[in-house]
Amino acid sequence: MMTLDFFQISKLFLSFIMALFMLLEYQRDRNREFLFFSAIFSFFFVKEIFYIWMNLNLSSYVSIKDEVTGQISKVLANEPLFNLRFFLWHVSELFFVILLVYSYLFMIGSIKKGGNVANFVTLGVNILVLVGVVVAVFVGLKNPLNVLVNIFNGNTPVVISQSYVDFLLKAWWLYGLWKVALISYGIFVAARIYGYVAEVLPHLYVSKTMYIVTATLFGILYLFSSIVFIQASKGAGYYIIELLALITLIATAYRVFRADIMDITFRVQDLEKEKDLVINLMREISDTLSVELELDKILGKIVDAAIEGTASKAAAVLLKDPSGNTLSVRYVKGLFPPVKSIKIDSYTVLKESQMVDIFKSSKISVGETYIGIPASTGEPLFIKDAESDPRVIQTAKGIVDIKSVIATPLKIQDNIMGVLAVLNKAIGTTHTESDLSLIQTLADQAAITIRQFEMYKEIVEKKQAERDISIANEIQMSLLPRKFPSTDKFDMYGFSIPAKGVGGDYFDYMKFGPNKVGIVIADVSGKGVPAALIMVMIRSITRTIASLSKDANMVLSQLNNSLSGDIVEDRYATAFYCALDAEKRILNYSNAGHGPLLLFRSKTKEFELLDTEGMPVGIMPNVEYGQDFIILDKGDIGVLYTDGITEAMNEAHDLFGMDRLQNAIYKNHESTTKEIADAVLADVNEFVGTAPQHDDETMIIFKVL
Repeated sequence: MMTLDFFQISKLFLSFIMALFMLLEYQRDRNREFLFFSAIFSFFFVKEIFYIWMNLNLSSYVSIKDEVTGQISKVLANEPLFNLRFFLWHVSELFFVILLVYSYLFMIGSIKKGGNVANFVTLGVNILVLVGVVVAVFVGLKNPLNVLVNIFNGNTPVVISQSYVDFLLKAWWLYGLWKVALISYGIFVAARIYGYVAEVLPHLYVSKTMYIVTATLFGILYLFSSIVFIQASKGAGYYIIELLALITLIATAYRVFRADIMDITFRVQDLEKEKDLVINLMREISDTLSVELELDKILGKIVDAAIEGTASKAAAVLLKDPSGNTLSVRYVKGLFPPVKSIKIDSYTVLKESQMVDIFKSSKISVGETYIGIPASTGEPLFIKDAESDPRVIQTAKGIVDIKSVIATPLKIQDNIMGVLAVLNKAIGTTHTESDLSLIQTLADQAAITIRQFEMYKEIVEKKQAERDISIANEIQMSLLPRKFPSTDKFDMYGFSIPAKGVGGDYFDYMKFGPNKVGIVIADVSGKGVPAALIMVMIRSITRTIASLSKDANMVLSQLNNSLSGDIVEDRYATAFYCALDAEKRILNYSNAGHGPLLLFRSKTKEFELLDTEGMPVGIMPNVEYGQDFIILDKGDIGVLYTDGITEAMNEAHDLFGMDRLQNAIYKNHESTTKEIADAVLADVNEFVGTAPQHDDETMIIFKVL
């Protein structure tokens, strides 16, 4: 009869709860350290169920009297069955150790190319040998299938037909040492690549002491089991060691969980810091542009923000020359050494100011050195250990030792204009991923500002209205997305056709995850360059503050507070923002004086208008905006639009209207969002006929799949 003792119940309960908890945490954060622990605890739970099923701890004894001495001794009633059970225990524990060691080693090895070759080889050898031993044992038994099915029955006969099987069943010392060797091998390999462990498993690395204690306890347990029967001691010492090993493994997993929570907290703080820094930078740039048109002053603001935000010792902005093949230093702050070797006499000692002057005067080829590479690839370059990286030449060794570098391209879409670079932390040893995120954000803002400055300066200098419209339209078109996300959960498409060359309509989306997106549409009052520049501000601020965890009304409230006071009088914007979680089919929305969202319900074939209270953004600060949530169904279609669609007029001054818009969507509701948008635009053009377009026509559509 199967019975459970305190230790078995404890191990079952703890391993099941931890396996489930770690799996849920992996679903939340996609941290493979949680997947690692979930697999370990799951297998621990499964093997305990297996032990209970085969009655590993319940072996009966019989008394035997020696006919010569008369001494009575207790022996196992069915020793072959006990030996088989104990053998299967060793096999299960070996599989557990292999999972424990190799899942850890594979995560470490994944950080570099070819890092898992040796792991695959040694894992294959261990699995083949272990499977071979198990097959050999069961081949050497009579009726092995019957024995395995009835192994929980203490009376099941185990008949050995091959002499070698008796040796394999009793080689407990060999299996115990095998497990100890596997654990030692894992610790040895991890110790050789200590730095890689910290990089690929940062939270587990923090808990390395507890992890080593866990491995040591398992090692003691398995060494003990190699020389002593599992039933040899009626005391609890053996089981206490196993339970302690499990508890220390749980403590290690919990510490990893806490480290992950702290990491998320720090990331949120960094994002808040990044948001405030970017908003303040935009205010300063706006103030500078309103007084004078000097690019160096604007770049100085960006460099100051880069140094302040990342606590770096130096930063520089380099712009491409007209040829596009070289970069020139446009603004530098701090001690930034030359990127190429300096040829000077051995007795000459350069001053710090001279080194910076050499850097300022240098021409850096695109694709060369750590500065030129991002200008060629269009991707950021993050070098944590610059002293050992061949791409970084230490041109001022002993005066300025470059320890870490972040160099990010200044680009709008595929147009690379230059590079923003920072080096050496003033506080700490090396830059972090948060620093990289901030520099990328500043680089994006710098690229938009530089482009905006160049175009606006061109407008001022040429004073040509036609050029004004062309450049402003270029600003507007560069802000609008050209590609739209499409997954198995949702589809999206949008368009904007400005009236008279350039208008004030704007739409955008922000990806928060595989099936999570924020959508914004706005209509800025006025036309031309002023409206386009306000669109730049709306885009930058929205992309900085929006997130899936932030309610829609808070996004509009922060956008309004950031814009209020920066937009001149009689300049404002209506806006509608919503956050779509296509995975859960939830839509959170808020309106700032814009037209309502038109929602087509696939089940009822009816339309709903989603609206909340709120005035346009930019008029006054501290405005409260309403919000709401709605559950969507498969096939539901959401349409955001500007009044250029519903108020499009034909020659008789009739309006296209909401009814015609709904009819166009209804007729094409089974189509893709692009096909729906094209159909709406075709109906509008057919309705308008030869009448001139009097307002911007903008629309963005999403569909739940």
